[in-house]
Amino acid sequence: GGGGPEQQQQQQQHPPPNSSSPVSELAHATTTTTHAAAAAAHATTTHAAAAAAAGPLPATGVPSSSSPARDDHHVAVEGVRTPSPGIMADNSPSAERHHTGAAATTATTTAHHPPPAPTYQHHHPPPKVKTILSLEMGRYEVDTWYYSPYPAEYQSSSLYVCERCFKYMKTRDALHAHCAVCNLWHPPGDEIYRHNTEPLVASTTNPPTATTSSESYLAPDGRRALSLFEVNGKKNPVYCQNICLLAKLFLDHKTLCYDVASFYFYVLCEFDVASGYRVVGYFSKESPNTHTMSCLLVLPQHQKKRYGRLLISLAYLLARKTRFIGTPERPLSDLGYVSFLSYWTKAVCEELQATHPKGITIHDLCHRTCIRRGDVLVVLRNLGLVTASAIDAHDVCVNGGATEAKNDGVNDRDLIAAKDVSLLRHHIEQHTHPLDIEVDVQNLRWRC
Repeated sequence: GGGGPEQQQQQQQHPPPNSSSPVSELAHATTTTTHAAAAAAHATTTHAAAAAAAGPLPATGVPSSSSPARDDHHVAVEGVRTPSPGIMADNSPSAERHHTGAAATTATTTAHHPPPAPTYQHHHPPPKVKTILSLEMGRYEVDTWYYSPYPAEYQSSSLYVCERCFKYMKTRDALHAHCAVCNLWHPPGDEIYRHNTEPLVASTTNPPTATTSSESYLAPDGRRALSLFEVNGKKNPVYCQNICLLAKLFLDHKTLCYDVASFYFYVLCEFDVASGYRVVGYFSKESPNTHTMSCLLVLPQHQKKRYGRLLISLAYLLARKTRFIGTPERPLSDLGYVSFLSYWTKAVCEELQATHPKGITIHDLCHRTCIRRGDVLVVLRNLGLVTASAIDAHDVCVNGGATEAKNDGVNDRDLIAAKDVSLLRHHIEQHTHPLDIEVDVQNLRWRC
């Protein structure tokens, strides 16, 4: 029943598949590995074909496996891949799906050599080319400095603006027709500060004519007549938008042009009995208070009259009325940096002189002047009264810097006193100009 010798020998040479001999197990493992490799190769080919059929992925910063090597090298070296308009953002759900698919394909084809991870850099959009080259406003023709987002139909080489309501027009004839009917005597707000205006209104010894400019019409003591108006952006949006569009022609970093509802505008005017109030500049600040001021502009035709310094003084006067210790919004322009640093230096030196020789603490300096601690420390370091090596004067003044850091080695409760009071007088004189207009708190009529 067991078969002959030849049959037994044949069974020994060819054992059945379920035999547990080592040779059988090795052969079975080899066959399984071969089938797995074939399946992996088939899956890789299928994924590659699907990726090729789907076309190139959007430029979302993750290189795909089908992209050429030159593009991967470009991404790795430059580290910049800016999505074109219309391309989805990197944090969108669709972008996540593309990222996942690209990463899976890349991992399958280059498991041992993954592509270098690209670096992301956020760049500000390039500045737009200035299209409005000149501005005609009243009797002045002014060259513009920067681009302003006026409506497209007004982006021509010349723009004509009413000096009272700041409405803009395409032609000079349209401007003259508008000025003939424009009845805006002063900015649409409350007059909160008046400088030497009453003597002008009451004076009849030399009444002005229609051609008399506000520059030549002065008070008997030679001072200019000025008024400051507070304009609510929520109540007067068109006026405030127009003044913002005008300011953008001369300010590079200004971004607010249309969303003016949360801002107050403080408009400085020269007064003329014949023609009313002519705007010379303004500053704005957000409500509720976040900064002492957000924007400051003196129109080019009225510069070199120290109006910028006056507007800074008025902004800090309002801050002292509300007991708000603040600083202007950053970044500051070069002219703004020089103007604010000059004001801070004079204000701090006057307080140090008033408290000499007893001295004053940094805490009290901030509360008396309503100047932020970081700005006060910059002035004190320039005067040699503190040795805070961590203070970068330019970074604090222009960019804000680490202004409220408490690890700068300065104790706010220590008394600060100048050894030589003549040095304080020297700095006060150095930052005082003959044309400076001193602010008088008695002339302020403002309910905070």
